Amino acid sequence: MEYGIIGDSVNIASRLESYDKDRQPSTCRILIGDETLAHLGNTVAVESWGDLILKGRHAPLGVYRVLEGESTQI
Repeated sequence: MEYGIIGDSVNIASRLESYDKDRQPSTCRILIGDETLAHLGNTVAVESWGDLILKGRHAPLGVYRVLEGESTQI
């Protein structure tokens, strides 16, 4: 059997994974969008990367990098 996944969420995850890898201070990062942040609430600390236009999308997406430590938003 073979499995596959499709959809907007998968496309966004793929675009975030490959987005501007030189912009981070370390080799490991987790980028999330607005919907994921809304779902997580204040349970994680994040740094805003601003509203970005990802490849294949027309509308900007609020993007955040998940930080270590206390749950606050920067």
